[in-house]
Amino acid sequence: MHKFSIITAVYNRAHLLQNVYQSIVKQSITDVEWIVVDDGSEDNCREVVKSFKSSFPIIYLHQKNAGKHAALNRGITKSNSFFTVIIDSDDVLYNDDTLETVWNLNNELNLKKMNCSSISGLCLDRKLEVIGNTFPLRKDNSFIVSDHINMRFNKNISGDKCEFFLTDVLKRYPFPLLKDEKFLTEAVVWNRIAHDYKTVYVNIPFKLVEYLQDGLSSKIDLLFTNNMRGYMLYFNEGSIRPFKIKLRLLHAMNYIKVAHHLGYSCLKIFIGANNKLFFLPALCLAIVRGKKSINI
Repeated sequence: MHKFSIITAVYNRAHLLQNVYQSIVKQSITDVEWIVVDDGSEDNCREVVKSFKSSFPIIYLHQKNAGKHAALNRGITKSNSFFTVIIDSDDVLYNDDTLETVWNLNNELNLKKMNCSSISGLCLDRKLEVIGNTFPLRKDNSFIVSDHINMRFNKNISGDKCEFFLTDVLKRYPFPLLKDEKFLTEAVVWNRIAHDYKTVYVNIPFKLVEYLQDGLSSKIDLLFTNNMRGYMLYFNEGSIRPFKIKLRLLHAMNYIKVAHHLGYSCLKIFIGANNKLFFLPALCLAIVRGKKSINI
């Protein structure tokens, strides 16, 4: 078993993989495996990955285009490590000591003893500015223990963050695969894990992120239109505790609106609702708001 598995799901971005590779090669901890899942690329991804020579194993997996979440499932299944981290093709590890920093944090805190699934740190943009908010840490400014729902939603901590998951935990929460849909927000899985496990949050940069024009983050409206059942699932699961009341109502309303748009009857929507107590007020809110855009 390795200390770290790094999973990169890639689609037509072979030219960016050299940067990811170099950020791994430079790490002070070398007990790592890099799993590259080619999600049906039409470029020379296979040849580029095979050209990399290193002391750590590089595993190349190819699949028919099915979406990033399906590619992550494939990579996570193959991972053989203590920690797993997702590094996209346009991201790199923050510095040469990032893996060592995470490993030392776990040695100090012992995540399994704390019933924690992961260590979450910051992402920086290419100007080295924090993306979104920093975490509200303890008075000694070292770390805080919470969970994804309470930290990211109830406390409204925004922006991309970088999570190092215990691999054995992550393997138990695969991404749901919905027929004919090729995108599912990672929050669905992170939220499911949050019902069972805590997370250690630190204000330490773990990853450098670059948002490219052809990236998923630039296609939110299109992703929503083409993957509405996935968003319906996300909103429905977000309509229950421990989400705060305001969010439960908002998510319940969005669940109803998406389900209605998909042609579901009111009875079917009610039967499928996770939060039936909020169904009537959420339905009224949906009617009042009418065709106003859904907040995704």
